[in-house]
Amino acid sequence: MDYTGVALLIGLFVLNACSLYFITQSNLMISGGMNIAAMLATVVLAYHFEQMNHIAIVIIACFVVVLCVVGLKLYLKHKNKNKE
Repeated sequence: MDYTGVALLIGLFVLNACSLYFITQSNLMISGGMNIAAMLATVVLAYHFEQMNHIAIVIIACFVVVLCVVGLKLYLKHKNKNKE
């Protein structure tokens, strides 16, 4: 049995549960940190099961899409600013 993988999966579940709990608590603003920790746990779990190559391709593709959207938005903002 792969105890490391099971521990990572349980940790991922706990981090997501804590994140949902902290979202409902208005006085505690650490749900974003819990979400980031859960994403890191997902990457570690994928790396543990040797699926990091597939996830890296998806992450790079998402990064390129975000860069294109931000670049287009900045370009249109600059273009509209020059028209005025």
